[in-house]
Amino acid sequence: MALHKRCQHIYPIITSMFHGIYNMALFFVLKGSASGHETIGKESRGPTYMSDIWGRPPNLPLISVEYNEFGQPIGGEKSKLCHFLGSIARNGRYCPIDVNNWRAMPKGKKDDMLEFVKARFTIPIIAEKWVVASIGVKWRSWKHYLKTRYWADVPIEHLIHERDDRVLEDQWINCLTYWITEKAKVYSSFSLCNDISFKL
Repeated sequence: MALHKRCQHIYPIITSMFHGIYNMALFFVLKGSASGHETIGKESRGPTYMSDIWGRPPNLPLISVEYNEFGQPIGGEKSKLCHFLGSIARNGRYCPIDVNNWRAMPKGKKDDMLEFVKARFTIPIIAEKWVVASIGVKWRSWKHYLKTRYWADVPIEHLIHERDDRVLEDQWINCLTYWITEKAKVYSSFSLCNDISFKL
């Protein structure tokens, strides 16, 4: 696949940079393993599971949410709704991560997500598009986190068991199989190049 003309001169630089970063990271990982030490990252808030919403009995009233004229949530329950949408985006049974992009996500899946949310929150027609789009944004962020945190350009046999507990194994293997292809690497570099060009 031919790269965009704007990126042809910068792609070799980006590729070289990625290899340099990877080699440096691999050196420190191996060094840490050999010395018996682990790198401890900055503490952060744990995963948001929203178990009280997922297990909410169907006989309870819907959680009332206010919306503006654009169908965007406002008010006190906005945060609860947004966090719940994030928990759906990280659930492989509703949002499989081995779909290459959000546009390729089957419509049936998106419909199921929307109905699942509507069974727990008040979602007027004007807000339906926002709900699905919001899940899509959170899903892309989730995939980006997983790739940044767990993926490396090594044989996938070394990565299969290194995954977030919330990720389904078969979907993870499919993602690893795709990410290691030249098509995925070129697409990733092309996307980064577009980001750089946009910022410049």
